[in-house]
Amino acid sequence: MNVQIRRLAENDLPEVGELSRQLGYPIPQEKLKKQFDDLKNHVEHFMAVAEVSDATAKRVAGFIHANKYLDLIEPHTVQIIALVVDENTRSLGLGAKLVRAVEEWTPSMNVKEIWVRSNIKRERAHEFYKRLGYPIVKTSHKFSKFV
Repeated sequence: MNVQIRRLAENDLPEVGELSRQLGYPIPQEKLKKQFDDLKNHVEHFMAVAEVSDATAKRVAGFIHANKYLDLIEPHTVQIIALVVDENTRSLGLGAKLVRAVEEWTPSMNVKEIWVRSNIKRERAHEFYKRLGYPIVKTSHKFSKFV
């Protein structure tokens, strides 16, 4: 199996939608397309896919989205917003390659720290990030209000 990490393209959106569904966040294709269009030209956002191929086919088996996070008090950081690898290709190193792509992009944002937030119930993801050198530094709650 060959793996290529490359920038997310519009024609990847159907597969990204399926990966998002696997993560528990189903999204209609038209909404995904609109959000991609809103983000694709912002240099502060990094969106990439892991494309796997063999002698007969190639497909998107993972994606990552990160952005530069600006803060008045704390130093600016990069945050990994989403990372998912297809449930049939997990534990093959694709997630680590996607995170590495963010790590390589981060210096171009003139920041030195990457944050990851992970749902408390995603224990397997927590262990994955720890193995990559991301210790747990804080536990918090998310509050939300529609206005």
